[in-house]
Amino acid sequence: MNEAQILATYKAILATTRQMLVAVEKNEWDTVNKLGQQCKQLTDTLTAHPIRQVLSKEAQKEKVALIQQIFACDAKIRAITEPGITRLHHYLSSVHKAIE
Repeated sequence: MNEAQILATYKAILATTRQMLVAVEKNEWDTVNKLGQQCKQLTDTLTAHPIRQVLSKEAQKEKVALIQQIFACDAKIRAITEPGITRLHHYLSSVHKAIE
């Protein structure tokens, strides 16, 4: 991958992550799932294609800024979803114990 392709992929991951956050906030779980699959495909693209050149300082700074924004969106998504996942886990554990 060249510099432009790398940055374009990170920008696409950020855009998809932002869409996921909106979908999570609206409880649109089918959309969240589809967007999660898109994110995985984009991430797989980065890992499947080795970087053939060293990024310029400007590109490296942009890449880091994009990653920070992706992590910020991910943190917001997790803050919304993790309490529900924890409740579901406790519920399923209690159901499992009741069945035993």
